[in-house]
Amino acid sequence: MFYGLIVWLISVGRYGHKLASRIFVKNSLIEELVKNGRLTPNGLTAFRIFVSGGFLVFALSRWSSDGDLYSLREFYFAIFLAFLSGQISDGMDGAIARHYAQYFSNATRKVGTKLDRHADKILIATGFGMYSVFYPFHTKVLIAAMIAGDLFATILAISAERMGYTMHSNRLGKAKMVMQCVAIDWAILGFRNSILDYLLVSALTLGFASLVMNCALFVRKFSEVREIEENARESGLKKPEI
Repeated sequence: MFYGLIVWLISVGRYGHKLASRIFVKNSLIEELVKNGRLTPNGLTAFRIFVSGGFLVFALSRWSSDGDLYSLREFYFAIFLAFLSGQISDGMDGAIARHYAQYFSNATRKVGTKLDRHADKILIATGFGMYSVFYPFHTKVLIAAMIAGDLFATILAISAERMGYTMHSNRLGKAKMVMQCVAIDWAILGFRNSILDYLLVSALTLGFASLVMNCALFVRKFSEVREIEENARESGLKKPEI
């Protein structure tokens, strides 16, 4: 089943992406909203943060009134729709920024790239952090490992930006995000714990492979920067732009 999930995810990435683009991005309604400034990539990203913050406030209010989080199960469908809308916005913001690039400035796209990275992590960490109370210890460990991996990937991307280049998500990283979304939806709907473990292991595997690729790229870029700096120092020139 584990390898079956991977194959399914790859097929969705290759063929489902085109279908989703036609529905959510490449149509006259979306284009009109973008032209009028009513729909922006950064607005979609901010909406994802709003969903995460709204869920966190709601969950904490249930905790203070009931003394536990089990009452979240009573509102599973509304919470599922909220997170699903946030996940759809995750796929739309980048696609809209690329497809309608002529309507957005470079500065806006740069801000959106940074904001999108953090919004993804906030959405995933908020949902899993709260719903981890429903699951046994080994599932909590998987969730903690996944969140830790995401945090390390974010630190790596920030370090890369300080070196002068943007570390874009690779296909494995995007597949990991899809698997994480499937897993969190599974947790919200309260389905079988054993399947959730498979989903989490799949997300961890994809995330680890993506992280290895990004680390290799970071090391190569770091070596290039050091070599440029050493050459500039030897020639008595100022540090060049990367």
